This record gives sequence, structure tokens and C-alpha cells, in this order.
Amino acid sequence: MNAPTPQEEFEHTHKDFLVRLENLKLKLQTDQVPELAALDESLTNTLNNILERLAKPGQLSPQEIFKEALKLIPEVDAKRFLIENLLEDLKRGGNMPDIAQRYHTLGLLNQPEVSNAQPTNPVIKLGEKLINRKRSWGKVGAFLCQFAINALRVISKSVEIEPQLLIVGGIPSIGFTFKGSGLSFDDIIQTLTEDIQWS
Repeated sequence: MNAPTPQEEFEHTHKDFLVRLENLKLKLQTDQVPELAALDESLTNTLNNILERLAKPGQLSPQEIFKEALKLIPEVDAKRFLIENLLEDLKRGGNMPDIAQRYHTLGLLNQPEVSNAQPTNPVIKLGEKLINRKRSWGKVGAFLCQFAINALRVISKSVEIEPQLLIVGGIPSIGFTFKGSGLSFDDIIQTLTEDIQWS
């Protein structure tokens, strides 16, 4: 039996990460509470966008996946920051409907829906739900780094780069070890990040 090619390994791992992202989306959809509806809608929309941009097996090259994953990391980081701020506002004694309305006014969340559903047991449950979302969103960031690393492993065969997943201040990021490849650090970075539009 022949060993899988780097491209086949890349595609297999890529599909695995897509399934994991789908599972995180399902988890979010089954843990809904009325007070967090605007946040959950925003998180779900971001996950749908990530899946749409990365879920084209056989159509996207490792270079394109690498670039897409890097473009999406700041968006995921912004949502994690939003969750942390909501949690801090809640800890300071704010009530969720007022907080959500203020965040809507700032353009950070969609208009909160008026719900007839029974509110969740105040601060304790909401704090727990936000912490769960923060943890899940950290996993989304880690998966995006893994998408990029997976793609870079195929790319790096020609430039001798060893990608690494790093945790800096609790936030996943990507690091690289460069081996003697005849290319300068600047040449490699320019090649890998060409055409990336940071938002």
C-alpha cells in the first residue's frame, strides 16, 4: 500500500478540522439563551463565513487555505474580545438587555430581538454561558491556526519552514522555524503573505 502524498494528507486533515468546526457550531446552536441571542447570531454568522471560505475540498490549494486562514484570524480574535468585554460588563453589574443594546449602538452586535422566552437565571447562568462561548471561541482560533499550519506543511516542503502552534497570552497564534533553504526570512514572509488583505 502506497503512503499518502503530502496533498492527500493535507486534504484529509483539512476535512477533519472542518468537521470539528461544524461540531463547535452545533454546540453553540444547542446552548442558546434569549439574552445572548444577538451574540450567538454574530458568532454563528462568523462560523458560517469561516466554513464557507475554507470548505472547498479539491478546489482550494494549500496556498489559498493558508491565506484564507490568516485573513480570518483577526475576525475570530475580535469576536473573542467582544465576548470578554460582554463578560466584564456583566461582572460590573450591567444587565444583559442594556449591554446588548449598547453594543448594538456601537455597531458590535445586531439589534437584540425582543423575546417572550423566560429569562435565564440572571448573572450566574449568563456568566457561565459567556465563559463557555469564550472557551469555544478560543478553539475556533486554534483551529484556524491549525488550518494554516496544515497548509503550510505542504507549502514548506519547498522552502523548509516548520510551522508551530503557539499560545501567547492565552490566544492561539502561529510561529515558524526556518531552516537553511537559501531564502531569506523576508523572501519567505513576502511569498507566504502575498495578497493577504488584513481587515
